Amino acid sequence: MRKLLLVGGLVVVALAMLVAPAGAAPKPVQPGPQHRPTPGAPAQVCAYMTGNPGIVAYLDQYYADLHIDTFAGCVKVFAKGTPIVVDEISAPDGFGGDAYQRCAYLEQNGDPDFGIPPITYPFLFEEPPFLPLPWFTGANRAECSRILFALHAGAVAMGVPG
Repeated sequence: MRKLLLVGGLVVVALAMLVAPAGAAPKPVQPGPQHRPTPGAPAQVCAYMTGNPGIVAYLDQYYADLHIDTFAGCVKVFAKGTPIVVDEISAPDGFGGDAYQRCAYLEQNGDPDFGIPPITYPFLFEEPPFLPLPWFTGANRAECSRILFALHAGAVAMGVPG
């Protein structure tokens, strides 16, 4: 009888796992300073972007072919690498929209225009109070590139020039 009860319980648990939403997005991060900045992992970056209708509109406009306007599609793409920031391909900074290259540059040079010394990891991407973007922490260059992409998308969605 005990074996039957145990097997029956395992079947119920297995069935519950089948109907549970797979790959559900974590709660979107909130803008501004936080007690614990959000990591730059694909799930957290994608939860921020796909949880914001303005950013989803930006993603639909520039990245429709990548399907990163849904949480699952976004995580799948960002787990493989950060897409080129297509609306910055012709930007005069020389990075051609490549956030990964921009992070490599920041590691070597910082951002003198904003008084930021060369970055080391983990790095807190802290935003000014007038720009209601979340604070992210990048642990490496891959996370840095995801964060830069997400912050650019957020700024564009708010009408701030990239």
